[in-house]
Amino acid sequence: MLKVANLMLEADDTYQSVEEKIQNLAQKGVKLILLPALAGFFLYCREKNLGACLENWADLCRDPAIHKGSDSIFLARCASIAQKLCIYLGTGTSLVWSKNSFEHQSLLLNPTGNICGQQSQTHVSKSESQLPIKLGNDLTVWDLPFGKVGFCVSSDIFYPEVSRILAWKGADLILAPAISLLPYNPWRQVAAMWQEVQQNQFFCLENWLNVPLGRLKLGGKAPILGPCQLTPGQTGYLTEGISSSSAQLDFTALTQVRQEYPLLKQLNYPAYAKYFPQIYAKNKAK
Repeated sequence: MLKVANLMLEADDTYQSVEEKIQNLAQKGVKLILLPALAGFFLYCREKNLGACLENWADLCRDPAIHKGSDSIFLARCASIAQKLCIYLGTGTSLVWSKNSFEHQSLLLNPTGNICGQQSQTHVSKSESQLPIKLGNDLTVWDLPFGKVGFCVSSDIFYPEVSRILAWKGADLILAPAISLLPYNPWRQVAAMWQEVQQNQFFCLENWLNVPLGRLKLGGKAPILGPCQLTPGQTGYLTEGISSSSAQLDFTALTQVRQEYPLLKQLNYPAYAKYFPQIYAKNKAK
């Protein structure tokens, strides 16, 4: 069993208030906490009063120096608190610049404050397609003491092959920090990780940034998801994610569900192996 939590940010949050919320969750026995996408950038903009000029996605990533400053401060504080509280901490996402492009990355810190998982976004949305984003070309799971963990980074939550590949690699828990413009559509969020959990049999912490970032209006929930057989009323929700919330993940029960209904073993692996590489090679050539 592992107690986990999604920590949603509020519009008036600061570094200090977020650290206090993390500490409160840890005192309640939570061992793994996930922050939403761009958490560090949001807090940095609040601290430096930089957000007012942000009007669109291009503004969001226009100045590498801003992100470098926001990430270095935020990640140092996250590492310190993960070590102090002896918890795993998913830091949301960061924009990591290299020359004229950036990677949208998620990090997982372990109880010593060191990075134990790092994943770049592998697909883009239509609104992101004009940005100088360098996509990751691999999906990884990390074998941790409680189970295997992977990331669906931001727009990757809408690409079913990402979750499927992670499931095939044995992921027991997927962390999915994300960001989406308003107006909020609840069915759009259901079409992201909820359905992936049901089709691939893992637990998921999905955490959408739910605060304005400059003039960008963002919104979404932060549910904790599991296969329907393991959730109250067989809804697929351990928590609905309207506010910060926690839940117990029972990995023994997850294994039992997989044994009783081995969904992944019923898939056509030869077809995936035959067509997937060709599709990606074709897209890469465009």
